[in-house]
Amino acid sequence: MITKNFGLEIGGVIGIAPKSYTVQINYANGYQEYTQQAKTPVFITPTMLLQTGNKVRVYLKSGLVLPLSSKMSAKYSERQGADYITAAQTISSKFNIGFTGALGMKVNILKGVDFWADANVTSLSLYVKKVELTSYQYNGMNVLNYIANKSTSYSNNMNGASELATYSYPFSTIGMNIGLSFNFGK
Repeated sequence: MITKNFGLEIGGVIGIAPKSYTVQINYANGYQEYTQQAKTPVFITPTMLLQTGNKVRVYLKSGLVLPLSSKMSAKYSERQGADYITAAQTISSKFNIGFTGALGMKVNILKGVDFWADANVTSLSLYVKKVELTSYQYNGMNVLNYIANKSTSYSNNMNGASELATYSYPFSTIGMNIGLSFNFGK
């Protein structure tokens, strides 16, 4: 805290077990399945903090979300009759800045120890920069070396056939946090 009512905070967010999303399409003689998952995303969140009160303090935090690691993995499988294809990709994104905010309350429970709870929101969309094919099998045989173009670049400024228009993945969240904070100063 810089003053009693204003402070700066640097936080970190690590996605330890990100959810995977799967889409499957079934048809008469086969199916297609696509699964995607973030690969342990890491974000830094510098914020400003405004608070009121003494023993019970209501606070408001507002700041930025800076992605340090935001790669995703994707798996694809398809069966048509007797033919079976599996593939894997790594998706890299551009560095995009997001925003975060929280509204909460701190209660002093012991000298130098506060219990806190807040509701928070993160607004972040990551735009795809590059998709790399890392595995490709046809009927159980590795045929990745036979594929000429294993990566595709995406851009806001398309320059012909070498780049495609980028698209975004939402990393926005809403949630609640609770915890204890320890004050080692003064």
